[in-house]
This record gives sequence, C-alpha cells and structure tokens, in this order.
Amino acid sequence: MTLPDPSPLRLPEALDYAAAPQLAERLRERRGAALSLDAGELRTIGASCAQILLAAARTWRADGRSLALLYLGEEP
Repeated sequence: MTLPDPSPLRLPEALDYAAAPQLAERLRERRGAALSLDAGELRTIGASCAQILLAAARTWRADGRSLALLYLGEEP
C-alpha cells in the first residue's frame, strides 16, 4: 500500500460531469489521511462534482480526518 500524497490536491478549472469519475478516483486514493483541496484554478463546478465533494467531506469527517478547501491561486 502506498502512502497518500501530502501535497494539496489541485482541482481543475472545470469540474463538470466529465470530470466526475476522475475526481472520485483521486479522492478515493487519498482516503484515510488529512486532505487539502486547492481550488485556486476552479471556475465552474457541476452538480455531480459538487455531490462528490460533499460526500468526501462527510467521509473524511466520519473517518476523523480533516478536509480543507483552499484557494491557493494568485490574487486578482
């Protein structure tokens, strides 16, 4: 078993329906450890990806792990 990457998970500019399977897989790979999501490039999010992120927040909470949504992009 490999250890989860401690660096923030960078979210793409668009989290639409097509991005949902990859987002879910990337989150599954990091389950069991604290997780930071870098939303610095995120501009649009669809319902399916929003549901995946909400489910992840509940999962991390149930696991007793922290999940943070960060904006690490440049200031306008």
